[in-house]
Amino acid sequence: MDAFSELKSLCGRDAFSAHVLNNPVNNEKLIKLYSTHLFDPHVKVINQCLDSLIKLISSHSKYIESNWDKLAPHLLKLLGAQMTLRDDTRQQIEQVVATLAEVAGSYSSNIFNSTSKLLDSNDNKIKMGAMKFLELFSQGNNKKDLASASK
Repeated sequence: MDAFSELKSLCGRDAFSAHVLNNPVNNEKLIKLYSTHLFDPHVKVINQCLDSLIKLISSHSKYIESNWDKLAPHLLKLLGAQMTLRDDTRQQIEQVVATLAEVAGSYSSNIFNSTSKLLDSNDNKIKMGAMKFLELFSQGNNKKDLASASK
């Protein structure tokens, strides 16, 4: 759990971008860290992982967009299994999607398209997660569009 707290505090620093995000080896380690711990047997670890992911999305949305294909199956599988999760974890997953929809901006079509491809997955939890993600993502983009239109 300390790793995610540390990642969360490092996300806003330039050194984090240079050392982790722009380094292919560290980049793979970061994706693997998130992918692995989304299914940790301890709920608090999952919650810390999701909380850190929200911060990463907020700080580095382009990074998430460029690595979405690697991260999406894991996050969508968790989203598809959300009926078996605690309410606080379910809400955090939905917050990840809402944050992604809010900050993605022009990248949203890339995220939308690559997520749509996962509807053909053989894993039913990934399919369910992709459907839920697309629904939540569309709702988030609609809210953003309405807010900008009212200004």
